[in-house]
Amino acid sequence: MDKETRSALVDLTTLAALDAVDRELGSFLEENQESLDTIAGETGPFLEDEEEVLWEGRPFLSIAVHYLITDQRIRVSKGLLSRTFQNIELVRVQDIDHKQSFGERMLNRGDVEIRSHDPNSPIIILENIAAPQEIYDLLRRAVRKARQDQGHTFQEEM
Repeated sequence: MDKETRSALVDLTTLAALDAVDRELGSFLEENQESLDTIAGETGPFLEDEEEVLWEGRPFLSIAVHYLITDQRIRVSKGLLSRTFQNIELVRVQDIDHKQSFGERMLNRGDVEIRSHDPNSPIIILENIAAPQEIYDLLRRAVRKARQDQGHTFQEEM
């Protein structure tokens, strides 16, 4: 076996092993979320009653970052014991992009970058998430619906 083929095989095997570890980590976090929230002193997901969760996720191999997209906002929480939160209302979103490297494409992972009018968090990047194209599409539809529901219109300057 030549060196290039061997290197590609090692890379593919490594990616497959890391993907399996990430799936197990995700299962562990789902099963133990209530205990982890109790340790961190949290009492719930901090959502308004009328909010509908559209998607939840986390970066590849991460336990300290959590992403939540509702029909009203995007929420990013970081940290295990102490946490910081970033929120962007969907009506404030200006632009959404997504990108994937070659390795990320093999695992169907990638980044979704969200730019907004929010003065505190003008850019949020959902890093290394599964199915970034699907999340991009979901966000795009949710932003359009949120704007429509609140009577916001978009007019591009010429």
